[in-house]
Amino acid sequence: MGKYVKPAPDKDYEFDAATSSIGNHILCKFVVDNHHDARVLREMIQELDKEEFCAVSLIHPDSTTEKYDLKTPEPGSKTELLATVLQVDDPMAFNCLADELATSDNVDNGYDLFGDRSSDEDA
Repeated sequence: MGKYVKPAPDKDYEFDAATSSIGNHILCKFVVDNHHDARVLREMIQELDKEEFCAVSLIHPDSTTEKYDLKTPEPGSKTELLATVLQVDDPMAFNCLADELATSDNVDNGYDLFGDRSSDEDA
């Protein structure tokens, strides 16, 4: 997943802190959209004895074509969000990162990198 993560324009100064707060355990994951690929990747990782360095995340195929509509900060806000600090062009990687951050206890509380995800139910 980390292959797709770059600093957002004019946010180079925040990039190291943001990626550090996310952690390598999330950025080093492989993302797939089906059980077969997940199984094959897990078997390869196990054969290479790299389970402690590599993990596989499975994301729903519907989450692979368009990025989630994430909250943006209010004008004048000093809060940095995932969508403002990091540039992730691949929708599957972006959505998986957002999902991982929404459920991670390991993200530094100094960055609200996720914010609230909009949903169709709210409309």
